[in-house]
Amino acid sequence: MKLVPLPLSTGPDCGDQQYKVRSKTGKLWFDALNDTSYNITSIKPQAQRLIIRLPSLANDKTAIASDFRSHGILLDDDLPFNITGSNTVIVMNCSSEVLQLSWNCSMKSPCHNYIKGKANVASACGNSPISCFFKTGGSVNEYRIRVRKERCSAYESFVNLDVSLPVSKWPEPGVEIEWASPQEPTCRVDAYFIVFCKFRVFGRFRIQDCRSEKVLVQGWV
Repeated sequence: MKLVPLPLSTGPDCGDQQYKVRSKTGKLWFDALNDTSYNITSIKPQAQRLIIRLPSLANDKTAIASDFRSHGILLDDDLPFNITGSNTVIVMNCSSEVLQLSWNCSMKSPCHNYIKGKANVASACGNSPISCFFKTGGSVNEYRIRVRKERCSAYESFVNLDVSLPVSKWPEPGVEIEWASPQEPTCRVDAYFIVFCKFRVFGRFRIQDCRSEKVLVQGWV
């Protein structure tokens, strides 16, 4: 049984509900937008990071990602998760439109070594006109890694990749995601007025002498 570190939550009674992950059939899943889910392969609590496994190609004959219909990974920017800058993304079956971007699409880029080194990828993407790679980081891909017909239809990602290594020594594919620290609870201060009274008796008369004091009570919301 794998323990899920706080603040991640697998149910309404544990963790922070802004940090939901899903447990199913003994595996943890990260839910993104457009009804897509990705298997969580590792969690680093101290670094506040997790790695998700990308789906493979739709099949060995077409250079199309399995999540092509959802346009790749799209995170909800209202939640405390974002894609880190530690990912090297290889995009395949691209149009000439990507040549205007700051991606490495040269024939010497490591994406071509990857395509040649993986039999199933070579079968599907070996004849792709253009393949490129880029590093994540910055606002452009802080919450998404996109695939679409107008640019690239297939992709793969590797965390902390050393592109100088042969493909056989590359790590398992994945995308690293980090979470922000939970917000500190808000301090609430309520003010109350307490009335103090004294009674004095002079013969048949009873005199009441009262004063009020303001008291501050502090608590957490």
